[in-house]
Parts: sequence; C-alpha cells; structure tokens
Amino acid sequence: MTSLLMVPLVILLIQLQPKKKTTTQMVVLIALCTSLLFHFQVAFAIVCVPLVLIVLALKRVKFSFSQISLGLIAFFSTLVPSFLFELKNNFLQTKAVVAFIQNFGSAAATIEPNATGVARVIEIGKDMIANAGASFFPVHTPWWLGIPVIYLVYRHLSQRENRSEMLVVVPLLLGSFLFYLVLPAKTYYLVALLPVWIIAAGSYISKRSVVVPLVLTSAFLVLACVHTLRERATYENLAHTTTQLYAPKYTAVQTAYELAAATPFCFVSFLCHRCTITHINFLYLNEIRKGKPAPTEFSYAPGEELYNPYKQLAIQDTKPEYTMLIVEDYIYPDVFEQWWQRVGSAYTIVEEKPISEALVVYKASRK
Repeated sequence: MTSLLMVPLVILLIQLQPKKKTTTQMVVLIALCTSLLFHFQVAFAIVCVPLVLIVLALKRVKFSFSQISLGLIAFFSTLVPSFLFELKNNFLQTKAVVAFIQNFGSAAATIEPNATGVARVIEIGKDMIANAGASFFPVHTPWWLGIPVIYLVYRHLSQRENRSEMLVVVPLLLGSFLFYLVLPAKTYYLVALLPVWIIAAGSYISKRSVVVPLVLTSAFLVLACVHTLRERATYENLAHTTTQLYAPKYTAVQTAYELAAATPFCFVSFLCHRCTITHINFLYLNEIRKGKPAPTEFSYAPGEELYNPYKQLAIQDTKPEYTMLIVEDYIYPDVFEQWWQRVGSAYTIVEEKPISEALVVYKASRK
C-alpha cells in the first residue's frame, strides 16, 4: 500500500514549480499522502516525512500562512484514530517509540543488527540496487540488474529540462539510502520507492522512439506470463510442503469439522509460527460466523487460555467428545517432544489426516 500512496505523492511533488506559488489543493493532497504512509509502513513514513520537507525546501515553493495551516490540519487529521487509540491505551505505542529512541543502539541491534562502516554501505547499496531492478523487471532478477535501471534514471535526470523532477527523485532515493545507513532497515521498507524508480526510468524510455517502449512492453508481457506459470508451480509446492499459504490452513480447519461430524470438539494446536495459529484461529471464527458450532476450547494445551482470541464468544459449555490436534512440522524436536508428552500423552489417536507435508490433523479422544 505504501507504493500505491507514493505514486500520487511523487507526481504531486514533481508538479510543484520551483520558486513559484502553488494551490491549496496541492498542499492538502501532499500532506494527506504523506500522513497516510504512517498507517501502512511507519518505518518508511518516518523517513519520508523529512525527505518531503527537503524536497519542498529545495524547490523553494512559496506557501501562504493559510496553506501551511490547512496542510498541517490535513496531515494530522488522518492521525486522529491513532491518537484516540493511544489515549484509550495510555499512549502504549508512543511510549514504545520513545523508549526505542532513548535506547536506540540496543533496540536497533535487537530488531536488526546493523553492519558497520563499509559493510553497511554495501548492504544498503545492494538493497537499493535490487529495489531499482524490482521496479523495472516483471520477474525475480539478480540484484545487479538494477544497475541498468539506475543508469536510465541518471540519464533522464541529467537532462536540463528534467531539473524539477531531479529535485524530487534524488532526495527521495539518496535520502532513503542515507537514513537507512543508520536506522534499522529491511528490504520490504524500500518497496515504497518502487514508483520513484518507475516514474523516472519510464519517463526516459517513453521519450525514445516508439519502437523501444513497444519492444520492452511485449518482452515484459511474455516474461510476466512465463513467470506466472512458474510461480503457480511454486505455489502448489509450498501448499504441499509448508504452512505459509492459505490453502493448507483452510483445509485443516475444514478437516477438523469433518472429523468432528457435528459432535462437540475442542481445538488444541502445536504451531511453531505465530502467523499460522493466528490465521487458523481467524478461519475458525469465519466458520463460526457462517453458523458452524464453535469448538469448546481454543488453545495450545487443555485449560490454557492465555492466547485464546475468542474469550468474548459464547463458547458452548459442553464436554467435547473429541479433541482435534493440529500439529505443524516442528523446527525444534525437543520442544515438540515436551509438548507431546504434556498434551498428546493424555489422548488416544482415533484418526489421522495429513493436510500437507508440514501439517497434520489428529482426531483424538481422552484416555
């Protein structure tokens, strides 16, 4: 979503004329686009805000007092829901951000230990180059294929008539690079920069002869089709060998209901990945909303309610006839053995249904 918001933001910034007045509508739209970034990727938004201000300073755009006031109102208006959440929860997230800033060194190392010196420059530099390539090619490519894209951007921005565009593209790209040399960085933070590369490189190509864009479009269309077919095979393989995708989780929940055969059952799981149990719990909730009976218990062990997301539901107060054990392929055998001795030893396995190589549903009854 950050990349979608960056498209209008970059276009609006490019349209601003250096050393000239602008319309109130432009100011409000730029403020809204910048503010909305906080709702989708805070780690990029805190970088983008100062960069937008730098762009405005470099262009020396003339604002009236009323435009600045309306821009600030527009910027903070989208943050009202977040402020109300903070107010209700005793400024929980604000305290976390303040604590992160106060203990930046140790906190940054915990989230993503930064390399230092030349190694850090190379690390972020490779990520930026890979980001340039990802913006241009419709398939996964080696990181160094971003270099031709950077060359196209350079050729475009070096032309005198594109100075206004250069005052936007260079601060956003170079500024992000410099900020992330210091701040914790992950490659998906840079996804927001894809439109910047696309607009700059695309503008250069569009000004060439008609043949070049036509040939590139045709080649990319063929590559995209071939890539889609290959990714489909990859998807099917992941569905059979991992729990990353939706399909095996959905099948596991449906299988639990089928094995229960309309009798009361409880749901106990051994799921290594936090996202997996969250997704499966959501799938159960979705089935409940469709009218199916809620399991008598949701947990990772009988009687444990710490991570039960359905405490607000009127769970049927009935003794379950069966327990559905959903077990994910375990990463640490010793952890699984401890869980199985604690939980599984209390049950007799009645039926076993493998969902994939990484997920199994057991129908069990208490001994």
